[in-house]
Amino acid sequence: MRGCEALDGASHRKGAGLMRLYQVLVVLAAAGVLLGAFGLQPVESKSDEFVCTTDDAAQGARQLKAFLDEHDVKVLKLGSEAVYVDRVFKMALEPKLSDDGLDRIVVHVFFTPKAEYKTGGTIVQLANDLDRQYNVGGFFVDGDGDLVLQSQMTFVDRISWEEIDGFLEWLSLSLLIMAMSDQTGFSKYIK
Repeated sequence: MRGCEALDGASHRKGAGLMRLYQVLVVLAAAGVLLGAFGLQPVESKSDEFVCTTDDAAQGARQLKAFLDEHDVKVLKLGSEAVYVDRVFKMALEPKLSDDGLDRIVVHVFFTPKAEYKTGGTIVQLANDLDRQYNVGGFFVDGDGDLVLQSQMTFVDRISWEEIDGFLEWLSLSLLIMAMSDQTGFSKYIK
């Protein structure tokens, strides 16, 4: 008799396990239907690396924008060959392609001088002073009279999200320190 009871107990546990599995599957299916009904999508995993799959600069910029969007970067606009983002400062990220693929992302940060300093040599002198004092990239004055910082992320074919995010964070912090420093007179000359 005991053998029979044990058999009945095992059958009961197996039936309960199947019933539990069935309940879980019903709940998961219902959740999927509800998410779809409300236009919600399950969270997709974000790609960890940016790999450019084109040799066209405009397409490369579009691919970089999609990667940045995926990582919730505030993209201001997509230019013909650059992606403009807001990371404390407005930055232009321009993927540079070679025959072998992507090999760097050039970053430009533009600063508009106050009107009284737009012409003359004051901003050129500021660019030279900043170049000597800070090791974040190269400062120059563009054709419009704006002060520009150019820096770049270099790599071979691919770059991780962690590297891009870290570089942009470091650059933003460096520029904040520079802007707040009284040594350069940056805040005196720049809007």
